[in-house]
Amino acid sequence: MAKVPMYTLSWTPATGVYELYQTPDREVLQIVPDSKEWFAWLEQISSFAFVGKHVHYTAQGSQTAW
Repeated sequence: MAKVPMYTLSWTPATGVYELYQTPDREVLQIVPDSKEWFAWLEQISSFAFVGKHVHYTAQGSQTAW
């Protein structure tokens, strides 16, 4: 059985922006990609799912470097 990632960064066609949310409950996190908060968040996690306009994947990195 595939493991469900804890977080997902997903393209939202209705608003035309990417939203970051906690996967299980779809609670949107107010973190903008490429912001100072984004990089601080990346340092705290080990993986997240990405769902773009035309592609999706799960990104995994070490907690010390992406």
